[in-house]
Amino acid sequence: MMLSFAVLGPVRATADGQSVALPPKERVLLATLLLRAGRVVPVTVLVQALWDDAPPPTARNAIQGHIKRLRQVLGPAAARVVTRAPGYLVEVHPGELDLQEFTSLCARADVTASEGDWPRAASLRQAALALWSGEALSGVPSAHLQRTEVPHLAALREQALDARIDADLRIGRHNSVLAELRARADEHPLREPLWGQLMLALYRGGRQGDALAAYQQARTALRTELGIDPGAELRRLYQQILTADPAIAAPAIDGSPAALAIAAPQQLPADLPDFAGRDEQARLLHGLLGAAPGPERPGALVIAVIAGMAGIGKTALAVHAAHRLHDRFPDGRLFVDLQGAGNPLPAGDVLARFLRDLGIPEALIPVGEAERAARYRSLTASRRMLIVLDDAHSAAQVRPLLPGTAGCAVLITSRTTLAGLSGAVHTDLAALTPAESRALLAAMIGRARTDADPHGIAGLVAACAGLPLALRIVGSRLASRPAWTPARMSALLDSEHRRLSELTAADTAAALETLLDAHLVTSPQPDRYALHDLLRLFATERAMEGETPQARHDALRRLLTGYLHALSACVQALGGQPPAELAPLPPEVHASRSRRHVMKG
Repeated sequence: MMLSFAVLGPVRATADGQSVALPPKERVLLATLLLRAGRVVPVTVLVQALWDDAPPPTARNAIQGHIKRLRQVLGPAAARVVTRAPGYLVEVHPGELDLQEFTSLCARADVTASEGDWPRAASLRQAALALWSGEALSGVPSAHLQRTEVPHLAALREQALDARIDADLRIGRHNSVLAELRARADEHPLREPLWGQLMLALYRGGRQGDALAAYQQARTALRTELGIDPGAELRRLYQQILTADPAIAAPAIDGSPAALAIAAPQQLPADLPDFAGRDEQARLLHGLLGAAPGPERPGALVIAVIAGMAGIGKTALAVHAAHRLHDRFPDGRLFVDLQGAGNPLPAGDVLARFLRDLGIPEALIPVGEAERAARYRSLTASRRMLIVLDDAHSAAQVRPLLPGTAGCAVLITSRTTLAGLSGAVHTDLAALTPAESRALLAAMIGRARTDADPHGIAGLVAACAGLPLALRIVGSRLASRPAWTPARMSALLDSEHRRLSELTAADTAAALETLLDAHLVTSPQPDRYALHDLLRLFATERAMEGETPQARHDALRRLLTGYLHALSACVQALGGQPPAELAPLPPEVHASRSRRHVMKG
């Protein structure tokens, strides 16, 4: 059985992915036991947690009843609650309790920091902080625990945040922590170390004046609230910023594998090597997503939506634009196909995948969508990441997948406009222009072939009507058939009732075309196909081994009959009269492309 327990947020117990419903008093008992997991918790401590300083006379007997009910709701995991004098303990295995995992990750971060491996220390701290999903022990109705335990846990979280930001500053991530530091300094205006980190980040980001102004804000807050001036460290940093001391210059950003571990997933599909067109839209997206947060909306998340019909090239543009923004998002790029046009993925499932991709162990991923979203926002709060959400179904599907801070950006594609997505900048894709269509075909088949047959290219461009999907199907077929001319392909698209079948991917193509796409036959010229000798021998051997003599005889008879009827059609097309026994087959029975071409001619 897979178990997980959580106290760094709402107190939870999960068994095999199912959340355990905990009544209030049983929730208090479990929280008290989990805070001392693996150690005996005396009954007196449990009594105080449940009733503070006013326990009933029957408190000890009541504890036994609540322990019994706790075991009942835990079901198969009931054996984890062990009776051991002078009280009880809960057995927790490695990786099952978020508090233990948090403590372990912080200890490992301390070791790596002492060794000077600041990128790894930052990643470990970030993974530890991602385990939090709100205020510790939230929803636990115990005044005693709220008074004695919650402040201690909150202090551990603040220490981890301070240490992670310090590690980020040491590896040159000063710009990515600015919004977070500003918010924390506003929340805790009397904490001098926070002001020092903010001043250093501003200075290293080229904002010396803002850094000096931050010092004055700190000085005003301390004088107003406490009647004191900043301490020696903050005053020394102020002087160093004032004189541009080289000792506080920004370090080079570390590009070592350790710096990229966990923190920088790179999930984008490959950019199309023959991407063409959409220059204006690509520039717009680059300017929007690549810009630093503006002073008028310093905490606003940038969201860009590319909307348009199926096959218009939304995904290709999004992937192309995202690849061009590599330097803007050093902490990674996430990508997911939300399958909005078919069976939309639940946001909770996507969040679980993102959390795994960002280093959260499976056992510690929250059960509920809201809790997963909260942890995801915590994990991305101090990072500069690009999240690409492809084929979104609705704004409701997208909202839980949005980070909460301006250091990240989101690029979404959808067949609908997603009008309910507040603050998003929308780009509606229209068909490619004729010039863009020609450029795309030239990128796929080579400019020499397009220049050699401008009339045929014009026909293809007109037939595809600027739809990138159609142009790519045509370009792919021409690229795999060097002997075909654009004019020949254009002729196949002349007939409107056949155009859709010609612009269909290979899974519904005619048999010979399917074999050609699979490189099992060759086409030295249009409407001519050849089979390699070795493949012919292999096919013969397979037929001899896998088919009965009668089946082989029937297949040969059908083939020769087809040839005879095709010959009869040729005679008729040339004005002759074929023998009655060789009358052409009805079109629905024999509708090969070669026969249609003969009859048309």
